[in-house]
Parts: sequence; structure tokens; C-alpha cells
Amino acid sequence: MTEIHCFIAERAARSPHQPIIIVEKITWTAQQLDNEIARTCASLHELGIQAGDRVAFIAKQEIATILVIFALLRLRATSCLLSSREPEKRWKELAKRCSATHWIDPTLLPTTTKRFLDRSIEEDTIATMLYTSGSTGMPKIACHTFRNHRESAEGIIPALHYTQDSLVLLSLPLFHAGGLALLFRTILSGATLLLSSAPLHEVLHMHKVTHASIVPTQLHRILEKSSFPIHTSFLLGGAYTSKPLLQRAKKADLLVFNSYGCTEMSSTITLSHEPCTEEAGAILPHRILEIRSSGAVFAKGSTLFQGYWDPQTCTPLLPTHNGWFATNDLAEWTPRGFLYIGRADRQFISGGENIQPEEIEAALLSIDGISHATVVPVHDVEFGQRPIAYVQDMIAERNPKVLQEILQTLLPKFKIPIRIFPFQGTTALSKKDF
Repeated sequence: MTEIHCFIAERAARSPHQPIIIVEKITWTAQQLDNEIARTCASLHELGIQAGDRVAFIAKQEIATILVIFALLRLRATSCLLSSREPEKRWKELAKRCSATHWIDPTLLPTTTKRFLDRSIEEDTIATMLYTSGSTGMPKIACHTFRNHRESAEGIIPALHYTQDSLVLLSLPLFHAGGLALLFRTILSGATLLLSSAPLHEVLHMHKVTHASIVPTQLHRILEKSSFPIHTSFLLGGAYTSKPLLQRAKKADLLVFNSYGCTEMSSTITLSHEPCTEEAGAILPHRILEIRSSGAVFAKGSTLFQGYWDPQTCTPLLPTHNGWFATNDLAEWTPRGFLYIGRADRQFISGGENIQPEEIEAALLSIDGISHATVVPVHDVEFGQRPIAYVQDMIAERNPKVLQEILQTLLPKFKIPIRIFPFQGTTALSKKDF
């Protein structure tokens, strides 16, 4: 185990008055953030939270969430980051699967004037637990150490050209590996993080944002709603990006750099050197990729996660073979770098969100009267792909909209099929009927 001094405390010592986070129009200096984290540590300690605990909370894009993440690092406890998009009904179930010892609301912590004086971090304990799509009907929980996050950040910061003058927009959710990566790489590089509740295209024009990470759906919306020029450098990932969309970005003179990554490798693995190309470029430091003859992509390196959480043993289990992790992605190398082809399993991506059809099918089958369910993706201009479902419903003449309403209590909105069709005998309707 390696103990290091907190990187935020180091920034506060070097440049106490340097901006570190901007929340709307309020600027936090490095010293202010360090002091507030120390107070948050004391508040969490008063709740009985200590080293080794697993603390579940809804990870909203708010300063309170960031304070809790950094405070739990100092306490050597684990952040179990739950999605605000999940139905409230599922929160307790998801926290239980994390083996959470505590449930908190980051905005409702006890008020205290005390400060937690220990500003060190244990690099190799489990720092975060993130839900990621699985093929068993229930998402898996990926476990990362601070070392995983740090080495991921350090390997990409030079390629992104982050400096102390950079203003980086927190443009992805903190319950995703991409959002956490934005947080760590910004703070570690000495740049300033911007939090804003305004629509993305408005933020880009209201602030001099130098960097943002986006998924193809966000790029589509920027192209549809923004006035140009935009001088932000965009890291694009989270899903396959169509060639026409990249051509539109190039025509608009956007600096969009394609990438490839996954939660299990602590976010980004490869990054293109030139904007608006289909290829996701070259492998970043601290990552190793291998594309087998079948096209299957395997990965390893110091950014590789610790494994999926096993509630039975309360430990992470790492599914590797000879040190290699199977990503279930297919790809090939081209003269310009890594080219993503698709998934080897049934997973697809909608608006940057991983969707596993089996999870939606399991939710449908839990509804009284549904004897069979099949979920498939269909093309969508804005989201890339959206789910639709074919069901065998034993309740005659039940409107599919009723099933969608029931699913709203079981699944996040983006996983609810946009259309539900009945099976006709043993044959489902053709996709062209959609």
C-alpha cells in the first residue's frame, strides 16, 4: 500500500489563490476547496464513516458530490457512485449490491466547524465503485483505486494539452468513468473545472471553455443548436461516431478528437492526433492493447480496474486471462490508428449510455403477463441507437404505453424502449414497421 499527500492539498500549498473550480459564477480557490474538503471529512466522520467503509450516494454534477468524493479519499473510504437517472425505487437495491455501509445525501451532511487534519491518500485501496452494463440482466460494479484514476489522468493530460490556463467543463456525469476522469485529470493538471447547469451549447458561448468531453449525441446537439465559431477542444467517445457526423463537425471547424475507452480501463485508452477522424488514434501511456486475429480487443496496464464487486465475498473479482481483460469490443489497426468496429456481445450505446438488452428484457419479464421479451436497437439520428422491444403479453389488449409506464419505475429513462411491439405468432414485427 502506498500513502501519498493529497494532490489538492499540494495545489493549495503551491498556489492557494489559484482558481480550481468555478460553479456557475462562484470561483473556488485551491485553498478554499482544500479547507472545505477537510470540513466535509469531519462531517462524514461524525456520521461514523471510517476507513474501509463503502458510502453510497447519488452522484449529481454538483460541488457537494465532488467534496464527498475527495473527502472519502482522505478517509480511505469508498465512493459508491449511483446514477441520478435510476428510478428512486432502485436506489436501495443498488446500494445493497455495493455492500454499502452508509447511505448519504451529499447536500445534507451535518454542519461542523471542525476540520479533518490528515491530508494523505492511500493509493491502492478501493476509491470508487461504478455501475457498468453487464450481460446478466443486472449491471456490474467496477472497482477502481486512486492509482487507477491517477495513472489514467497522467497518461492523457499531455495529449490533451491541459495547462493552468485551461477551463474544463464537467460535461459528463460523475457516475460514469468519463465524468470521473474529467474530474481527476483537471484537478491533477492544475487546470480549472467548470460546473454549469445551463445547456451545453449555451455554456460553450457563455464561458471560454477550452476543453470538454462529449458523446456523439452531445456533438449532434452542438451542431444543431450552436452558433459558430467554437474554440473548445472536444474529446469524443462513449460510442461509435458516424462518418457523416464527423464530416459535419469538420465542416464547422470543430476540434473534435476521437477516442476509445471503457470503464474497466478507467476511461480513455486511445486518442486521435488529428481532429474529426474515424480512427481513435494511438494508445496512451499506462495502457496496453492487443487486437487478436478475430478482431477481439484485449487490454491491460496500470489503469486496469481491480475487478467487479462480488457482494458474496465483499471483494472485487478481476476477470482476466494471463493478465489480459477481454473488452468484448471488436476493432482493427489502420495506418491512422485504432479503429473501433463494434461489440462482440449484444450491448449497444444510446446517447453515450451503455445498454445491455438482457437488463431491459429482465425488467419486462418481471411484469405480470409478459411471457417473452426481446430487445433490439434501432438507428436514431440524435442518439445513435435506441431500444425497441417485442413482447408476448398474456394480458389481452394491454396498451404498450402501460408497459412503458411500468418500466419507468424499474429502469432509467434512456433504457425504456421507445416502441413496444407484440409478437405475431412466433414472428416479431419487422424493424421496418418501426
